[in-house]
Amino acid sequence: MTRSAEESGNRSLSAALHESRLSVVASDAFAFLVGAVAFVEVQVVGRLYVGELILFVCGFGLPLLYRRLSTRRERRLLAWFFLLAAMYLLALVTADLYRGTAFTDYARGWARALVFLGGLAGLITLGYRRPTRLVLFVAGTVVSQLALTGFGFWPADWKFGYAYPATAAVLVLVSSRKHVLSFAVLTCLALAHLLMDFRIFGAICIVAAILTYVKGSPSGIRRRFVALVAATGAVAAFAFVYFVGATLGGDADDLIARRQGSNIERLAGFMVGAEAIRESPLIGHGSWAKSDEALDTWAMMQEQLGSPRSAESIQQQVLLSPDGATIRAHSMILQAWVEAGLVGLVFFGFAFGAAGRMLIQLVSAPVLGRHYALVCFFGLWLLWALVMSPFAGVSRLYTATSFSLLFVFTGGTDSR
Repeated sequence: MTRSAEESGNRSLSAALHESRLSVVASDAFAFLVGAVAFVEVQVVGRLYVGELILFVCGFGLPLLYRRLSTRRERRLLAWFFLLAAMYLLALVTADLYRGTAFTDYARGWARALVFLGGLAGLITLGYRRPTRLVLFVAGTVVSQLALTGFGFWPADWKFGYAYPATAAVLVLVSSRKHVLSFAVLTCLALAHLLMDFRIFGAICIVAAILTYVKGSPSGIRRRFVALVAATGAVAAFAFVYFVGATLGGDADDLIARRQGSNIERLAGFMVGAEAIRESPLIGHGSWAKSDEALDTWAMMQEQLGSPRSAESIQQQVLLSPDGATIRAHSMILQAWVEAGLVGLVFFGFAFGAAGRMLIQLVSAPVLGRHYALVCFFGLWLLWALVMSPFAGVSRLYTATSFSLLFVFTGGTDSR
């Protein structure tokens, strides 16, 4: 009788373990599938993506997860983040009511903020204590963007079409524990980005390559010296390709013109954003801040700074775009300040500080995890984007992905 009961108990335990494994596999597959439809665009309230909407629903599980967080640091970080996020949303509503923003505009602004926060909550809910699941999501986004590019729904150039899937695929497939191979592959990828004139991806790849190589190098003066020489060589090669102006897309004059145009547009955005902040530093201009005057100034500044296009042609192109005459600050932090006032600055400033702190924690961790380079890349991109990239389009999902990767992989679970 005792033996029969023991056998029955073993069968029950085996069945439970089998069901648990099936549940994990199903959840992993779900994460990949969400990534695979992540960038499919839908018109709900403005331009949203299927992945954002699915993750928004998943985000409702975050309150249940909160009680299971492993450390006090994690609970404090998420509590402050979402408290400030709630204040940011309230500030957007207040600014829109004060400015009398039209429904078609504030609906788009509120939806953009909500799906960003919901997407972040959903990714943390999916990936907590299972960081591989976030890696599978990233792998799914590679499939999503490549498929959309192949079917003609996405730009087919390098910067906006192939750079992200190529980089993410390499980071997913190459193990950072093989630090020499990882260093070599990422350095080559950085040079490829530079040759295709995508400077920021190239710079981030070279930094991630150096961090991975140094982290993986054994202790000892000779080993450290070899790591220093390798890092110096990678930086020198990157600098040489950059300053020589080598490119695979056009001649040197085209390269200079593209770089100049990018710098001019960003500088004009900073100046227009600063002026909008000066006009209303506390309340802001609303969640979908529009200004014909700011658009005129933005276009005129680009012409005066040396843009090959006239101010009139710049204005016409912008007015035909989905964003219309919105104030283009070209910085997530500045844009939040323009739209939600001082509270927007505080929230996105907190996000920048939290991301920087988590990235430092990742870099200084004693263990080199398999996906160390991947998380470094997304973390470095996040810091750059918060300062230098607009809060629009796929940047929302990239930002949520980057923050969730940092949060999950600095929670002491990066052992895979």
